[in-house]
Amino acid sequence: MPRHLSRYQYLRAADGCLLAYRSGGPADGVPVILLHGMAGRSDTWDAVAGALIAVGRRVIALDLRGHGHSGRAASYPLSDFRTDVTTLLDQLQLAQVDLVGHSLGGFIALSVAAQQPIRVRRLLIEDAPTPPCDKSDTGRIQCPPSMRRLLASMGVRRMLAIAFTNRFDLRMRKPVLAALSTPTPAWWASLANICAPTLLLGAAQSHLAAERLPLLVNAITHATLRLLAGGHRLHTEQPAAFLDAALPFLGD
Repeated sequence: MPRHLSRYQYLRAADGCLLAYRSGGPADGVPVILLHGMAGRSDTWDAVAGALIAVGRRVIALDLRGHGHSGRAASYPLSDFRTDVTTLLDQLQLAQVDLVGHSLGGFIALSVAAQQPIRVRRLLIEDAPTPPCDKSDTGRIQCPPSMRRLLASMGVRRMLAIAFTNRFDLRMRKPVLAALSTPTPAWWASLANICAPTLLLGAAQSHLAAERLPLLVNAITHATLRLLAGGHRLHTEQPAAFLDAALPFLGD
């Protein structure tokens, strides 16, 4: 697969953690930030980055902390991932961007757009987890337990292979999955702050619960939902369908 992005560049997060990112496209293009899912890394976006660069977009793909060439942290609260993205925007002096996030990256993108809505022009969320709204919702939620079952079914050997190949800090799994299983009414309430047009892409064959995605639509003022055939990582499993949805939306 051709490489469309630069070699890794680095910056320091607020807590000193080293963050690695790659970029490409014209410097004056409207910037798009690509955020991968848990156990992935930035090069999962290479084909998407190439398509965006081809239409004149500036693309920045971040390795989340604990992944790829970014540093490891002593702990992994979800708020630190959000702060890392805003640090990236600050240090690159990006006043407004499009955010594209897959899975954990989608949850982070939603959190950034809720905290700093003016800085997000367009928001594209691919098969993101939805934590419980409140205690009564905890029993109905399926995505974090399903993720745990998925990881368990992969087996230790395969999980270690993924951790080695993607340079993934396995210590992250438990705290992140626990946080996504915890009721977060403040996070749900904050989604009302999002003012960017938002496209939610669900995957019909995902291990995440597609029936929960309408909750996000209802929480975000300018959100629409599209359900695509395919598994959890649409942008690599169904790249043509993903780009057919993503490019017109991001180009508006």
